[in-house]
Amino acid sequence: MRASDFPLRHVVVITDGQLPDLFDIALAKTTAQRMASEGITVSVIQVLNPGDVSSAVDMKQIADFGKGVLHRSEDPGAIASLVFAEVKRVLGSVGRRPSSEIGMSAVPQRSDPPPTEPEPPTVLEPEPPTVSEPTLGEVQTSLRVFAVANSPLLTPEPTGNYPPVHGILPVTGRPDARVLLAAGDQGIPLLAFANRGLGRVGVWTSDLSASWGRDWLADPALPGRLATWLSHLRPAQAGDSPELLLDQSQLSPEAPTRAEREWIEALAAAPMNLLEDYRPPGECLHLVDRGRAAELAMWAALTILFLALVEFSLRRSEGA
Repeated sequence: MRASDFPLRHVVVITDGQLPDLFDIALAKTTAQRMASEGITVSVIQVLNPGDVSSAVDMKQIADFGKGVLHRSEDPGAIASLVFAEVKRVLGSVGRRPSSEIGMSAVPQRSDPPPTEPEPPTVLEPEPPTVSEPTLGEVQTSLRVFAVANSPLLTPEPTGNYPPVHGILPVTGRPDARVLLAAGDQGIPLLAFANRGLGRVGVWTSDLSASWGRDWLADPALPGRLATWLSHLRPAQAGDSPELLLDQSQLSPEAPTRAEREWIEALAAAPMNLLEDYRPPGECLHLVDRGRAAELAMWAALTILFLALVEFSLRRSEGA
């Protein structure tokens, strides 16, 4: 991967996480950190036994050092779906469009020998740049623009294709950025959004001038798209508490009609009175007569027991 010039270099490690030697754990963390410093990110898919949490911290640190993520599952059958989800996540974060053509077979097999240590750079006198050469390393050509993900921020959607751009900066997407539009066959991020603290940041890597963005300036949908993007970047406004539903209601008319009054009186079999004439009923005395069966039952049981003892004593004395 060091010899590869692809804009995306990512490794997905599938493991059970069982590293018995502390030296192996430290070596794995150091290797992931070194790969991330060289632009090769590392994610970990750990297939573990039910209830096993012994290696969770080590696997999380390996993924963090590799600037990737950790997926943990107790189902070995979920490996394929986890790999697919991880590939889609990484491709979307750098502006590459996931498709059926991108997969394991899309990685070229190189037979080149491993790279050697680079020679020290030779210090040369810089040549003055000419006017015809591009500045800032921008890509100047007609680049096709396509959507990477579905988002309300891309409305209104074009009836056909998005307008092309004729210049773009050679950038790569950050892992925490949400790339929505990409340009060119290499998938250079064109439009991306990210959260920064309590706010949001939007990035347009081309230009809306007459040279680079002339096709976008001629598109009638550009004002609507710009309004959508700027509205998304506005800070959140605290709204007032909504009014109570009872306060929003209005009774019209304020009294029932004659027909409604006749219907209510027929239903209640009583005349309708005004609310001002309503008088709540007075206090009502309730008498409760409770029986003494539970209380007398205990004395009856004791009396029967006493009579049984007397009868038993008399029979015993007669037998003696």
